[in-house]
Amino acid sequence: MRKRKKNGFFRTVLAAMVCMALIVGGIRLFGSPQGESGQTVTIRIPQGATGTDVAQLLGEWGVVKSPLLYKLAARFYGAAYQPGVYDLTIGDSYAQIIQTLNGAPNSASYVRVLIPEGFEARQIADRLAENGIVSREAFEQAINSTDYDFDFLSSITDKGKRTYALEGYLFPDTYEFERGMMAEEVVKVFLNRFEQVFSAVCDQTRLDELGMTADEVVTLASIIEREALSDADRGLVSGVFHNRLKRTDYMNRLQSCATVQYILKERKPVLSTEDTQIKSPYNTYLNPGLPVGPIANPGRASLSAALHPEQTDCLYFGLAASGRHVFSRTYEEHLAAMAQ
Repeated sequence: MRKRKKNGFFRTVLAAMVCMALIVGGIRLFGSPQGESGQTVTIRIPQGATGTDVAQLLGEWGVVKSPLLYKLAARFYGAAYQPGVYDLTIGDSYAQIIQTLNGAPNSASYVRVLIPEGFEARQIADRLAENGIVSREAFEQAINSTDYDFDFLSSITDKGKRTYALEGYLFPDTYEFERGMMAEEVVKVFLNRFEQVFSAVCDQTRLDELGMTADEVVTLASIIEREALSDADRGLVSGVFHNRLKRTDYMNRLQSCATVQYILKERKPVLSTEDTQIKSPYNTYLNPGLPVGPIANPGRASLSAALHPEQTDCLYFGLAASGRHVFSRTYEEHLAAMAQ
């Protein structure tokens, strides 16, 4: 019995030494942070977060490079997490990080952020990261999933072909976010606001009248948002696009510059012929009908315009020197208007 106890004791000590060696070695080999050393980041540990959740969160923010090795260190040093907001410094050792997280959390820290109409998901990701709300990488990963409990997401198709699965559904508004929120929590804030607005302007009866799905309406609204320069033009721009969608000939192509700009990730004032020939499911110069998904996040006015287009027999519009759009029924009229 004594021999077995001794063997068990030595095995325990050996395991602890190996664990410590892994932790120390891990700090040297894998502990280099992804962010800039000395930079302060704010994370939020939600209620009920496990050690795995915390390690993953630290990895997402670049505070630790290896969440697995951090978990080993947390067990060795005896981490005990409380929910709340914490300020951490990139470059700190695992022991320093654990000491900070074992202390009292900061007071709740909220940041007000404006998301303008027509912002693309990538721009929203940048703005959230700049304000210390969530890392860009974590947010982009969260918006590439539709695994959220909202009925309107059921009409989204071809998710794998989209740049971001939830592009178009990150409703533009002014928000107050708690710094350090998890990415999925941030996404739910956007989706809740979208649901409030969309349910107020649209119902299934109107979708049936148009013969469109909710996702098709959001996609069209995103193009209207990027094409119309004012509320005065919004209804007519929608009317032109609806007219084109009804066509069965070549005019079924929307030929929206905004869809090509989305591909380019650049809002070029004038597209080249080569730009309009880029092979992409978003290119409405090459592909008939709507693109594979939204190209921006539309506001309430553009959603309403997509649902209620102004009646017109125009098939063309172009930007005049006055800054307003000129609408034309025929290609000849369009050319003449643009020549002026």
